[in-house]
Amino acid sequence: MVPVYNRERLVARCLESVAGQRTAASYEVLVVDDCSTDATAEVARTSGARVVSTGRNLGCGGARNVGFAAAAGEWVAFLDSDDWWAPDHLQTLLEHAGGVAFVAASALTTVGGRRRVVGNPWPRRLELGRPGDVLAPENVVAISAAMVRADVVRRTGGFPVRRFADDLELWTRLLASYPGRVLPDLTVAYGTHGGQVSSDPGMAAGSAELFLELQRRGAISEGRRRALETIAVWDARPQSWGRWLARSVAAGRIDPRALAWLLAARAGQRHRWRLQPSRARLLAERSVVAV
Repeated sequence: MVPVYNRERLVARCLESVAGQRTAASYEVLVVDDCSTDATAEVARTSGARVVSTGRNLGCGGARNVGFAAAAGEWVAFLDSDDWWAPDHLQTLLEHAGGVAFVAASALTTVGGRRRVVGNPWPRRLELGRPGDVLAPENVVAISAAMVRADVVRRTGGFPVRRFADDLELWTRLLASYPGRVLPDLTVAYGTHGGQVSSDPGMAAGSAELFLELQRRGAISEGRRRALETIAVWDARPQSWGRWLARSVAAGRIDPRALAWLLAARAGQRHRWRLQPSRARLLAERSVVAV
């Protein structure tokens, strides 16, 4: 499923990677057009996808819910329009899908010429059994690397319609009742560019609201919430951040221990791709997106 809004220049690229999947399983390519005002829907149809419209602009969560209503398969795999699947992505997920409500691989991104793994920060398979497991040390499930049982999503109410972190809230909701799994295999190129939701300056505040909700529901502890808020604040830091960091620590906006854990995990993510060098080269070529 590809939710999309005004991405006529990117959607054919991502759909080409879907059409190139090497798997014995049959699958349908479903594009959910969130009322684009450009030629996105026409390009998607030309690429061979079935296109459904949301009727009005709903955002990613709402668009994905429209997609679930239209989907006929047992499993639904996600792909954002600026990302790209390696040819064995779906087959890799299917081989590890037994006994879980969702399974995800790992992604590779390239920023400023530097590669980093997005998703699973460790070189081993992660078994998730509780809501908080998906947030250690931060969200370990990249949406474009994930595949989920459609009936389970419908049973738990679908994606929340919120501006930020709708996928993260879904993972925590599913893990309250079902297990999940995250693989170390690199099968997705995570595209980076200035038009992403993750580059929105309101991301930190929106994420903090979700973390507080999760604490109230008992999904995470207060200490984990404060650690996650530290991560959100750190990711929104200004380019000149030396003095900003000292002021933030002094003001209690950043937990130094949580920041140290985050930086240690990300240091590993910056180098874990070296364990799969040929795959990393393939994905790195497609993780830099021109819009």
